[in-house]
Amino acid sequence: MVLFVVLLTSSGLFIILVLFGIFSNSTSTVNLILTMLVIFMGVMFLAFFPILLTILIVIGILVIKAVLYLSEFTMRRIAESPKGPILAISALAGGIAAVVKVFG
Repeated sequence: MVLFVVLLTSSGLFIILVLFGIFSNSTSTVNLILTMLVIFMGVMFLAFFPILLTILIVIGILVIKAVLYLSEFTMRRIAESPKGPILAISALAGGIAAVVKVFG
C-alpha cells in the first residue's frame, strides 16, 4: 500500500513538473532538457507501472499457492500418522498457551 501511494505521489509530481516546464516563460536550454527528462520519466513510469503491478500480483499468488501446498502437505502427514491428530492438538494447545503467556 505504501509503495502504491509513493508511486502515485511521484506520478503526480511528474505531472506538476511537466506542467510547470511547459507553461513557464523561460525558454532556456536547461529548462527544455529538464522538461523533456521529466516527460520521459513520466512516460516510462506509466509504461512500466502496470507491468510491475502484474508481476507483484503474480508473485503474491505464487506465494499463497506455496503456503497452501505446504499446509496441505503438513496436514496430510499429520493425518496419516497414528498419533498425528493427538500431536497436532497438543501442538495447537501449546501454541495457544504461548500466545496467552506472551499477551496475557
